[in-house]
Amino acid sequence: YLHGMLACFIAPLAANTFHLIFHLLRLALNTRSSTPLYGLSTTETVIHSMLAIGVLSLLVIYFFSLLSKSHAEVLITDYAAAVRRLFLLGLSAAGLIMTTTGIVNMLHWIMIRLEPAMAIGNFGDVGLAREAARLIVGLPLWILPWRHTQALLAHPNPSERQSAMHKLYLGLIVLIATLSTITNAALILTGFIRSMLGLQSKGDGRLSLAMMLGMGLIWGYHAVALRNYE
Repeated sequence: YLHGMLACFIAPLAANTFHLIFHLLRLALNTRSSTPLYGLSTTETVIHSMLAIGVLSLLVIYFFSLLSKSHAEVLITDYAAAVRRLFLLGLSAAGLIMTTTGIVNMLHWIMIRLEPAMAIGNFGDVGLAREAARLIVGLPLWILPWRHTQALLAHPNPSERQSAMHKLYLGLIVLIATLSTITNAALILTGFIRSMLGLQSKGDGRLSLAMMLGMGLIWGYHAVALRNYE
């Protein structure tokens, strides 16, 4: 119950933090958005997000204190440890998705800015603010739960290292990152061969390159973590 309530509060907390940082960066960069959130102005959106963050932060702190007290007073069973692992790895996965998306889009944004005449879509300062906000929120949401799971693995309790959940989590990430990296490398190679043959290239090779680099980083990091785990 406590882990479920924490997850229900952390999700909107992360969303409102993203919106707050995004709109603050927009104000700093003096940009405008054609699709205001809930029909509110930028200043109203900032105030709305700050109020939501304040309330949600209090709820997260309260339920986290209850959870910490429960762990201190009650012996953690195998079932409770499994629920804790699922909670931490779920948060870490959500943060990893945000971080990976931010890295890929930021790399793509940099490549587009080097040749803006060929840009398709919004790659101006609004795009920069959005991806920067995504990284600022995603990185701690990924790293903090992940570091906690790593600390649990170092615990003398052998049930943590014997759990298949960590291996499944790392294995799935390595599989997805590997397939994505290889697929985008093949697309880049295909475009290069087509250009060598004088044929018109299809798609945006810069996006494939950004995805290959971003997913390659994720692949390498988690492959090392999986090897160390074993």
